[in-house]
Amino acid sequence: MDLRTEPGGSPDAMAQDQHNSSSPPITLEALASAFLSAVGQGGAELTPAQHAFLSSVLGDYRPDELPGVGPDDLGAVLATFWAYGEGFQGPAPAARLIRARGAGGRDLGLDLLEIVQTDAPFLVDSVMGAVADLGGEVQAMFHPLAARVDRRLSTILVWLAPVAEERRAGLVELALEAVSDVHLAVADFPAMLALLARATGELIRAAPGDPAALKDDIEFLRWMEDGHFVFLGARVYDYPRTPDGGYAAEEPEFKPEDCLGVLHDQGRLVLRRNEEPAVLSAALKYRIEAPEPVIVAKSN
Repeated sequence: MDLRTEPGGSPDAMAQDQHNSSSPPITLEALASAFLSAVGQGGAELTPAQHAFLSSVLGDYRPDELPGVGPDDLGAVLATFWAYGEGFQGPAPAARLIRARGAGGRDLGLDLLEIVQTDAPFLVDSVMGAVADLGGEVQAMFHPLAARVDRRLSTILVWLAPVAEERRAGLVELALEAVSDVHLAVADFPAMLALLARATGELIRAAPGDPAALKDDIEFLRWMEDGHFVFLGARVYDYPRTPDGGYAAEEPEFKPEDCLGVLHDQGRLVLRRNEEPAVLSAALKYRIEAPEPVIVAKSN
């Protein structure tokens, strides 16, 4: 018996190819009809929020990214995503990884990473970076915003090639960590700018070292303060002093209120573990006492 097939593969694959080629173009009208039917509102009109939601998705939709996903399938997926967003209470971001199911529960052969949260800058880049870190294969991504009475929600829908079972929980955890970090950084951004301004003022009053080098340092700090730098976290370390005014070879102290942005987590290190300020070493003591008050280093 000859088990070879003609180009097109197995009967199931051929049927899928036929579905791909016969999928009608996706218009807002077709998508709205499928969406409303899937949410149990067939024959009704889209609400303004639903209209904006679908229009945003359609604006980013590229047929070549999701071959074989027609308006009925996309409408069903978006209805499920819409319902997930409707159930969001906050304030912490919510995320899940589910199988993509189209019209009638049809398996679309892809996974969906769904994320809902209060809107903030940098969310999409952070999510896509987390997906890339775990080796996720992105097929498409949509980022519609959903208006609520009291706030605006950011909803992110990432279409992925099937994710292995042992990596699914890790992907959700990493995505949640990434967006949570963004919210911490955004919430504490004014406090970090205030801390920078305070440190700059202290530096001006102390006026250590070479005046020309100090001028450059102050200009650099003011350049950062002027919106040219995105602060993710800040922490104030206080090194204990000896009775004679020197630095004690002890661990630095810091207060929870002095841990801002992503450094709210007091277990999170600023530098590599073997370089993190701990017991004051001779090398670190030299740096603290050196005339250069501003040090730029690469963190993790």
